[in-house]
Amino acid sequence: MYKLNAIILILIICSVSCNTSKKFVQKKQMKESFVYDFKMIYYKSLLKKAYNNSQEINTILLAEASGYGEIILSKEDYSLIDSLTKKDNEVIIKDSIDQVGRVSEGVQGKSILAFSMSKFYSKWLDGIAKERANIYLKERYIKD
Repeated sequence: MYKLNAIILILIICSVSCNTSKKFVQKKQMKESFVYDFKMIYYKSLLKKAYNNSQEINTILLAEASGYGEIILSKEDYSLIDSLTKKDNEVIIKDSIDQVGRVSEGVQGKSILAFSMSKFYSKWLDGIAKERANIYLKERYIKD
Protein backbone atom coordinates (compact mmCIF):
# COMPACT_ATOMS: atom_id res chain seq x y z
CA MET A 1 0.00 0.00 0.00
CA TYR A 2 2.88 2.35 0.82
CA LYS A 3 4.44 1.78 -2.62
CA LEU A 4 1.14 2.46 -4.37
CA ASN A 5 0.68 5.77 -2.49
CA ALA A 6 4.26 6.75 -3.30
CA ILE A 7 3.76 5.99 -6.99
CA ILE A 8 0.50 7.97 -7.07
CA LEU A 9 2.21 10.89 -5.32
CA ILE A 10 5.09 10.83 -7.81
CA LEU A 11 2.66 10.76 -10.75
CA ILE A 12 0.74 13.73 -9.34
CA ILE A 13 3.95 15.71 -8.79
CA CYS A 14 5.18 14.90 -12.31
CA SER A 15 1.86 15.89 -13.82
CA VAL A 16 1.76 19.22 -11.98
CA SER A 17 5.42 19.85 -12.78
CA CYS A 18 4.94 19.13 -16.51
CA ASN A 19 1.92 21.42 -16.73
CA THR A 20 3.78 24.19 -14.91
CA SER A 21 6.84 23.94 -17.14
CA LYS A 22 4.63 23.79 -20.27
CA LYS A 23 2.87 26.95 -19.20
CA PHE A 24 6.23 28.61 -18.46
CA VAL A 25 7.55 27.74 -21.93
CA GLN A 26 4.33 28.95 -23.57
CA LYS A 27 4.48 32.21 -21.63
CA LYS A 28 8.13 32.73 -22.58
CA GLN A 29 7.38 32.07 -26.26
CA MET A 30 4.40 34.44 -26.18
CA LYS A 31 6.54 37.16 -24.63
CA GLU A 32 9.24 36.72 -27.28
CA SER A 33 6.61 36.83 -30.03
CA PHE A 34 4.99 39.91 -28.54
CA VAL A 35 8.30 41.77 -28.20
CA TYR A 36 9.31 40.94 -31.76
CA ASP A 37 5.91 41.94 -33.14
CA PHE A 38 5.88 45.20 -31.16
CA LYS A 39 9.33 46.12 -32.44
CA MET A 40 8.54 45.12 -36.03
CA ILE A 41 5.32 47.16 -36.07
CA TYR A 42 7.23 50.11 -34.59
CA TYR A 43 9.90 49.73 -37.31
CA LYS A 44 7.40 49.52 -40.16
CA SER A 45 5.39 52.43 -38.77
CA LEU A 46 8.51 54.59 -38.52
CA LEU A 47 9.50 53.73 -42.09
CA LYS A 48 6.01 54.66 -43.32
CA LYS A 49 6.13 58.01 -41.56
CA ALA A 50 9.71 58.77 -42.56
CA TYR A 51 8.98 58.02 -46.21
CA ASN A 52 5.78 60.10 -46.06
CA ASN A 53 3.52 57.06 -46.39
CA SER A 54 4.54 56.79 -50.04
CA GLN A 55 3.09 54.18 -52.34
CA GLU A 56 6.57 52.67 -52.74
CA ILE A 57 7.14 52.09 -49.02
CA ASN A 58 3.61 50.72 -48.63
CA THR A 59 4.24 48.27 -51.48
CA ILE A 60 7.49 47.14 -49.91
CA LEU A 61 5.96 46.72 -46.45
CA LEU A 62 2.94 44.84 -47.80
CA ALA A 63 5.27 42.38 -49.53
CA GLU A 64 7.32 41.96 -46.35
CA ALA A 65 6.15 38.89 -44.44
CA SER A 66 7.97 39.43 -41.15
CA GLY A 67 5.90 39.78 -38.04
CA TYR A 68 3.60 37.62 -36.00
CA GLY A 69 0.67 35.87 -37.70
CA GLU A 70 -2.13 36.76 -35.34
CA ILE A 71 -2.92 40.13 -33.84
CA ILE A 72 -1.64 40.22 -30.29
CA LEU A 73 -1.06 43.93 -29.77
CA SER A 74 -3.83 46.01 -28.23
CA LYS A 75 -5.21 49.36 -29.38
CA GLU A 76 -3.12 50.93 -26.63
CA ASP A 77 0.02 49.31 -28.04
CA TYR A 78 -0.72 50.64 -31.52
CA SER A 79 -1.45 54.08 -30.08
CA LEU A 80 1.84 54.03 -28.15
CA ILE A 81 3.74 52.95 -31.27
CA ASP A 82 2.08 55.73 -33.24
CA SER A 83 3.10 58.40 -30.74
CA LEU A 84 6.67 57.04 -30.48
CA THR A 85 7.13 56.92 -34.23
CA LYS A 86 5.71 60.43 -34.67
CA LYS A 87 8.36 61.76 -32.29
CA ASP A 88 11.12 59.72 -33.90
CA ASN A 89 10.09 60.91 -37.36
CA GLU A 90 10.38 64.48 -36.07
CA VAL A 91 13.93 63.65 -34.96
CA ILE A 92 14.74 62.30 -38.44
CA ILE A 93 13.38 65.49 -40.05
CA LYS A 94 15.27 67.75 -37.62
CA ASP A 95 18.53 65.86 -38.18
CA SER A 96 18.04 66.21 -41.93
CA ILE A 97 17.48 69.97 -41.64
CA ASP A 98 20.46 70.36 -39.27
CA GLN A 99 22.74 68.67 -41.82
CA VAL A 100 22.14 71.28 -44.51
CA GLY A 101 25.36 73.19 -45.12
CA ARG A 102 27.30 71.08 -42.59
CA VAL A 103 27.89 67.95 -44.66
CA SER A 104 28.64 67.35 -48.31
CA GLU A 105 25.69 67.30 -50.69
CA GLY A 106 26.00 63.56 -51.26
CA VAL A 107 25.07 62.73 -47.66
CA GLN A 108 22.46 65.41 -47.08
CA GLY A 109 18.92 64.24 -46.50
CA LYS A 110 17.16 61.88 -44.15
CA SER A 111 19.12 59.01 -42.58
CA ILE A 112 16.01 56.89 -42.30
CA LEU A 113 17.33 53.34 -42.51
CA ALA A 114 20.27 53.80 -40.14
CA PHE A 115 18.12 55.65 -37.60
CA SER A 116 15.27 53.12 -37.85
CA MET A 117 17.59 50.12 -37.48
CA SER A 118 19.35 51.66 -34.49
CA LYS A 119 15.96 52.17 -32.83
CA PHE A 120 14.84 48.62 -33.66
CA TYR A 121 17.91 47.15 -31.94
CA SER A 122 17.99 49.64 -29.07
CA LYS A 123 17.64 48.73 -25.41
CA TRP A 124 15.13 51.58 -25.20
CA LEU A 125 12.64 49.94 -27.59
CA ASP A 126 13.37 46.50 -26.19
CA GLY A 127 12.49 47.76 -22.71
CA ILE A 128 9.22 49.32 -23.85
CA ALA A 129 8.25 46.17 -25.78
CA LYS A 130 9.01 43.92 -22.79
CA GLU A 131 7.03 46.17 -20.47
CA ARG A 132 4.03 46.02 -22.82
CA ALA A 133 4.48 42.25 -23.17
CA ASN A 134 4.28 41.84 -19.40
CA ILE A 135 1.00 43.76 -19.36
CA TYR A 136 -0.32 41.59 -22.19
CA LEU A 137 0.68 38.38 -20.42
CA LYS A 138 -0.88 39.44 -17.13
CA GLU A 139 -4.18 40.19 -18.88
CA ARG A 140 -4.03 36.97 -20.93
CA TYR A 141 -3.16 34.61 -18.09
CA ILE A 142 -5.57 36.16 -15.63
CA LYS A 143 -8.39 35.27 -18.07
CA ASP A 144 -7.17 31.65 -18.42
